Amino acid sequence: MARKPAVLGVTVIGFVALILALSGAVGPDDASAMEPAARGHTAAQQGPAAVQAPVEDSVATSGRADVLVLLDDGMSAEGSAELSTDGLAAAVQDVRESVLAELPAGSFRQSVRYELLPILAGSVDERGLQALRRDGRVLAIEEDTWVRPIALERPATTTGRTLNLEEAVPVIGADYVQNVLGITGEGITVAVLDTGIDNEHPDFEGKILDQYCYSSSRSCAPNNIVEGPNAQDEYGHGTAVSGIILSKGVEAHVGVAPGADLAAVRVFKDKGGAANSDIIKGLDWVLRKQHPLNIRVVNMSLGGGSSIGNNCDDQNRAMKAAFQRLVARQIAIFVATGNNGYPSQVSSPACISNSIAVGATYDVEAPNGGGWCPRQKDVTPLTIACFTNRGRAMDLLAPGIFIRSSKLGGGVTKNGAGTSYAAPMAAGVAALMLQVNPDMRPSEIERVMQRTGTEVKHLENNDIFKLVNARRAVEAVMPPTPTPSVTPVPSSTPTQQATEVPPTATNGPRATDTPQPSQTPTVTPEATESNTTLTIFLPSLRNREP
Repeated sequence: MARKPAVLGVTVIGFVALILALSGAVGPDDASAMEPAARGHTAAQQGPAAVQAPVEDSVATSGRADVLVLLDDGMSAEGSAELSTDGLAAAVQDVRESVLAELPAGSFRQSVRYELLPILAGSVDERGLQALRRDGRVLAIEEDTWVRPIALERPATTTGRTLNLEEAVPVIGADYVQNVLGITGEGITVAVLDTGIDNEHPDFEGKILDQYCYSSSRSCAPNNIVEGPNAQDEYGHGTAVSGIILSKGVEAHVGVAPGADLAAVRVFKDKGGAANSDIIKGLDWVLRKQHPLNIRVVNMSLGGGSSIGNNCDDQNRAMKAAFQRLVARQIAIFVATGNNGYPSQVSSPACISNSIAVGATYDVEAPNGGGWCPRQKDVTPLTIACFTNRGRAMDLLAPGIFIRSSKLGGGVTKNGAGTSYAAPMAAGVAALMLQVNPDMRPSEIERVMQRTGTEVKHLENNDIFKLVNARRAVEAVMPPTPTPSVTPVPSSTPTQQATEVPPTATNGPRATDTPQPSQTPTVTPEATESNTTLTIFLPSLRNREP
């Protein structure tokens, strides 16, 4: 799928620092130390910062607006990846504090402080807005909008068998990867930004390496605080999503990558959602914890609004900048496309170009869409679920309907559906691939998944998408098995000429043949998608709630 390339600026000073470092004049530690002071700027480098219309409207009508302010710290995403986390934190602090120091007193109330991302979050008045607009270090001023966990309300009745990950995991070939290849995602940590995790569920025993909660609306457990080291789930969505990725299989079925570990980041209390500033704070925490925990994958089963076309980078520059820094540090970001059934657009932040946007298919054959999509007749694992937001911005498909996973409070959830459940399927496959080849970049992970995926055609418009195939993806990145060389042993006595004996023909497999697994179904669905109205927990983006 073609996407608009992101253009990254590189400053002259950054180039000079690189030359000095390569020449030995400046060592790595010295380069990190000089970066904040060296990244000067002049207001002449750019015109007034772009301000989104909703920000100006809010200031005009209410006197203040909740904003995200993207700052220029003089580094490309790739350049920031060369710094240590402490060096990056010093650079971010330098530009943040210098910008804040020049604002009129009381004109900007900072709500969230980021350590590793050059972003300000807070409330601004007219004086502050105009000062930020004129500051050459300010790249964009955006509305701090809200997003929600992407989930569908369960219909009153569903048809077909009671199903769970026992069906979904084999559909993508992950059972073969686990049981035959012996690959489980061991050594890879997946960060899940969601409603948190059930710390007492047996499916996650010994797997939660670290956790944190951020909530500018003061909803963190246990006492409705702004932030704290407790990501205990109080809603269940995050627990189910995490179970799909890495459940040990004690109560729910085993997940896609049961050997992987979890970094749980609670950014929601429930379906009410949270501000984008909290989501970005979660990503900031992931950056800080990447190396101690070996975080290589992020799952974000959340979103709001929609974007027509290839990407929404220009409308979400702060989130885009956060994604860039994670991707530059080799962290792959999987995001659910959303559940509105849009044929040519996906939700934010799945519409950001360097995310890996995942839509949903069924995981079994079922009549009448199994109750979730009644007008989709005789669906198969190659049927795109009617609620899936899709289009050119959707990168992959994965099973996301009839999913049962780990339940808050213990046990197993009822059948669930949504692209929320498809994204963690793909994220789990990434963990499997990274165990085999930890040097893979996020772009390589996406390309391999697309190249090895099973072709799925949407019958409305004949668009072709790829359903992730764990077995083929993992086998594609496995190192080739070396062929042993045989050294001939010289003989001191003459040998008779050998008579070649032809192999004996047989009608069955030899004892040394590798057993063949069940293949992914290749039946082309006959269903057509309808305009079924669904009750969803994913309305359009709106302003921060009081």
